[in-house]
Amino acid sequence: MTNQRRWGITVLIAALVGLATISVVGHALRPVPGTASAVSPPGPPSVGDCLSTPDFAEGIAFSESTAGPIRVTQVLPLAPCSGPRFGEVFELLPVLTGADRQRAVCSGLDAFAGRSPAVPGQEWSPASAVSVVATGPNDRQFAAGQRWVACVITAALRGQWDGPSRQHFPAIPSAFAACFGRVGPLRFAPLVDCNSPHRMEVLGRMPIIHTGQTQKDLDTTCQRWASKVTLMPEVTAGGLLSVRALVIDPQDSQEVIDPASLAEGEKTFAMCIGFPSAEDRMLVGPLASLGSAPVPIG
Repeated sequence: MTNQRRWGITVLIAALVGLATISVVGHALRPVPGTASAVSPPGPPSVGDCLSTPDFAEGIAFSESTAGPIRVTQVLPLAPCSGPRFGEVFELLPVLTGADRQRAVCSGLDAFAGRSPAVPGQEWSPASAVSVVATGPNDRQFAAGQRWVACVITAALRGQWDGPSRQHFPAIPSAFAACFGRVGPLRFAPLVDCNSPHRMEVLGRMPIIHTGQTQKDLDTTCQRWASKVTLMPEVTAGGLLSVRALVIDPQDSQEVIDPASLAEGEKTFAMCIGFPSAEDRMLVGPLASLGSAPVPIG
């Protein structure tokens, strides 16, 4: 084959490739039927959605702007889940108005956590060590008109728990356990990590009024309540633990009092507590939701 013929074939192939390329590009640039539209931002979260990170600011912070819509400044990642979580949406407010700033936002925490209001005569309720954080829409969601506020329950010491927080109520997740370094009233006593050595765990709380209740009566109901909170088959573990009620002196919150000595109509509250019976022993883990696991005493 002569060089001239080869050159002609090469030119022909190049021309065909060029035509094919032009055809493909032209097809790609051809208008497609329909109307272009921006992708909408995701909608608000749902009650039960999870917070998967311990990195958050506690409390509820609003934007400082006096003009325009009020906005919660914190934006946290929330998503449906069924496993471990650092927080859980317990309330969703569809919009935040100026009037909301004058009242307690996310005020449903106590009800969700099973903590009864201070109404004398009620039964024991959980003494959950929990707090609340609030999150709102991100910039895209806010620009699209979303104004919701998600109220999120978290463990007071940013612990993680598995599964919905109320699935075993009145038992509480171990991350919600309220532990303290000494046995006695809580005034000036800081909350401590339940996985570090400590002397006392508060298992319940009850507002009381003088109605003839005795210390024995309160201890009995406290132990029944503690069985529900800890899920233990025998709440004293054969005497390893002491479980009893402490009635706080209404005149001095650093002292305890015999309920029989309360004046007529005098109001105070009692704590249901668990602690090692031996004074030289310490708890090294939470009792909440312990079940049949070994008692964490060191």
